[in-house]
Parts: sequence; structure tokens; C-alpha cells
Amino acid sequence: MKLPERRSEVRVRLSVVLRIKGKDADGKPFDVLTAADDISASAFLCNCIVPLERDTVVDVFLRGKVEAPAGRARLVRTEHKDTPYQRHAFKFVG
Repeated sequence: MKLPERRSEVRVRLSVVLRIKGKDADGKPFDVLTAADDISASAFLCNCIVPLERDTVVDVFLRGKVEAPAGRARLVRTEHKDTPYQRHAFKFVG
């Protein structure tokens, strides 16, 4: 049985390299490369080794031949919390 779609936007299974930077759960600055593998017009899901708290706001950059700012995003959900391979769901803000 197929469950009905709960999301308000279509998501695409596409790997995109991102750089995210901000402050971790201890208030220390971080700057990491990661890959988002579930993307919509206003949100993305990515792996991240940095422990973050809900509602943390980060700066997001698209990586390619030239790095381009993508905007700011707020952490809305974390999967596999308290493990080295957390998955964070972010929603763009602003």
C-alpha cells in the first residue's frame, strides 16, 4: 500500500555538494562540506558530523566550479542524534 505524500513540495533525490557554516551545539564555529541527497525548493536533508541543536541557523553555499551562496537555513529535524553520522533536515529562511 502506497502512503499519501505528506510534503507540501516535490522532493528530488539528487546529490548536491554544499558547504554549511555556523555555530555548533557548543557555540563553536564550524565550516563543513557535505552532500544533500534529498532536496526541494525550500529544504534539504544532508549528513553532517557536527552536532547541532534544533533551530540552529546556518549559511549554505552551493559547491561547483565556483562557490555560490544559496541562503540561510534553519535546522528542523535530526536523525540518528548522538551518533557520528547525523542527518539534518534544514528549511531555508528569509
